[in-house]
Amino acid sequence: MHFLKYIILSALAVSAPTSGIADTYNDTATNCHKAIEIGDRVAFDGYAASILEWRSVFNTQAILSAASCLTAGFNTEWEYHHPTGRFVESATILEEKAATAARDEARKAAADFFQKNGRDLIAAGTLREEENRRQVRTAVYAACSELLTDDHVAALTNILCVESFLQNGLPDN
Repeated sequence: MHFLKYIILSALAVSAPTSGIADTYNDTATNCHKAIEIGDRVAFDGYAASILEWRSVFNTQAILSAASCLTAGFNTEWEYHHPTGRFVESATILEEKAATAARDEARKAAADFFQKNGRDLIAAGTLREEENRRQVRTAVYAACSELLTDDHVAALTNILCVESFLQNGLPDN
């Protein structure tokens, strides 16, 4: 019998804080409104500070009431931002949405540009790379031709020169 009484009292004790927390949220929001009604700015500031400290609140009634109180007290629109679990000014959310939209638009524009011009950009890069290779081959051939004139053995035993001469032929001396 005592064991059953212990289990029942334990269950009540565990469930009480949840209800108490919900009541605290509701009471804070209600008291915030009352402070505005009677013109007590100091009390409002205290309740507003408390509300702004709330995190991840799931009591819809308290959220709506608190947002309404913040809006009335600060004279600017406030709302509960579920992704962050905090109250924020509505303008902040609008700015965030606008910034996100701008980033998305820039990404889309870049993707569209690359889709339209990507082949040309790749082709231009390939052409530039091919031109660079041609210039290097020409410079190596010229240097090896000069080396061949100065030191025949050194030029014909230099691997770069040999490869260049195999591709381009021996220079006319």
